[in-house]
Amino acid sequence: MGDRVSAHREEADKPHYYLRGSCQVDKLLKLRAELNADSPVKISVNDLIIKAAARVHILVPAANVIWTPTAIRSFTTADISVAIATDSGLVVPVLRSVEGMPSPLWLPVSRTS
Repeated sequence: MGDRVSAHREEADKPHYYLRGSCQVDKLLKLRAELNADSPVKISVNDLIIKAAARVHILVPAANVIWTPTAIRSFTTADISVAIATDSGLVVPVLRSVEGMPSPLWLPVSRTS
C-alpha cells in the first residue's frame, strides 16, 4: 500500500493526463476475421490496437513525445509497452519500432509468459 501512495505522489509532480473513450469496433472485428482467415498465426484485437497506436504515433508526431524537466522530447519511432498477466505476475515488454513490424512479428514477444 505504501508503494502505491508513494507512486501516486511522484505522479502528481509530473505532467500527466488521462484519456477515456469508447469505440465502434465492428470494422476492426471484420478486418481481424479476414486477416485470420488467411494467416497461420491468429491475430487478436489487442494486436491490431498495438499496430494502430504505433501508426498514430508516427502520423501525429506531437503525440509521440515525453516531458522531461527541461524540454519535450520527440521520437521518430513508436515503442509500445504491453502489459501481460502471467501466473508469476505482470510482465511489461517494450516492443521497439512497432510501426515498421508486420503484425505477426511482434506476436511472440507480446504473448511471452
